[in-house]
Amino acid sequence: SNDARFYFDAYDVGTATTSIELNHIIESLDKTALTEAAETILAGIRRDEISWAGLFDDGTSLNAAAGTLLGTGSGILSLFLGSTVGDVAYAETVFLLGYKPAANLAELVKLEAIFRPTGGTWNRTQIFYLKSSGSGTVTGDIIDNGTVTGAGGTAYYHVFAVSGTGTGSLLIEHGTSTGTMTAILTVGTIGSGTSGLVSTTSTIERYRRVKYITPASGTMAVAVSFKRS
Repeated sequence: SNDARFYFDAYDVGTATTSIELNHIIESLDKTALTEAAETILAGIRRDEISWAGLFDDGTSLNAAAGTLLGTGSGILSLFLGSTVGDVAYAETVFLLGYKPAANLAELVKLEAIFRPTGGTWNRTQIFYLKSSGSGTVTGDIIDNGTVTGAGGTAYYHVFAVSGTGTGSLLIEHGTSTGTMTAILTVGTIGSGTSGLVSTTSTIERYRRVKYITPASGTMAVAVSFKRS
């Protein structure tokens, strides 16, 4: 889809993406089944992964950073499958399982990568805030989920850039009506090029939105998704 957006930590790799494949793999064989002689499998174990390919120039920061990112378990991967707040997204903490420059196309390098979720599964989330840059206090669109969520939820965020004096902050707000919104999740200190997640087990009201506050005389570029527990 032309609306797909793909973020890994503070890298926006969607603009260079040529293909994405999201796999939910469930091992259905146990050790008594016919399989390779040296292989023992626990039935029902999920081995999810995402395969990705994109085109970059040789000097791209992602290509240069791939070796550093290899094997890290702290990365946040988000796949936004739409261009409207409330659309479907997937997010998870991941590590970069492997990558390779696959081929050259003119002056571009095709980079292929495999990501594996550290949590075991991909979380189906909602787009809360599309990648956008703003200054001052920026408030996202309100999402009406129709019901209260009693078991809490998790917000996944990517901060691509921060400028100005000091640090920014990010809030997930909720309310029983659109007129009164209070913070339920807060990231109090955000620097440039960061990503992460924040969770709560508290009740989350029907209406929700993102708000972020930029440093003095500065801007922030962010993207956020949210999963109800």
